[in-house]
Amino acid sequence: QVARALSKLPYRFSRMSRIENQYSSRNNEQGDEFEIRYLIGSKITAKSESDQWLTERYALFQDLPDTIAEFEIHHEEWEINELEITGLKVDYPRFSNLINNSPDLKHYSKGVKVIAWDKTEKKKTDFLKT
Repeated sequence: QVARALSKLPYRFSRMSRIENQYSSRNNEQGDEFEIRYLIGSKITAKSESDQWLTERYALFQDLPDTIAEFEIHHEEWEINELEITGLKVDYPRFSNLINNSPDLKHYSKGVKVIAWDKTEKKKTDFLKT
């Protein structure tokens, strides 16, 4: 709730469970459900251009009613591993037209610590001025 209050990011409560090689999440209010079973493979030491682009993001944007909020982000480089999905259920009714098959690219990471600061907000109309 603290992160939600400070950032205005749309965090929602979901019941989550994680055991070895399995994760599940359920949000009863939205009807969202996610379940995955997986096997973690070898560490990826030579990242592709896609891997770099997807994991090395240093800004976060949030769409608010009248503005776009931007946060500066810092984190160490993500360590990623190959991943084999052995079971997958994705049921997000509001996004059913966007999520309709298995992922094209997948990796596993134990995560990284992230620091965010310097939140700025710009009016949406300012983005139209170039």
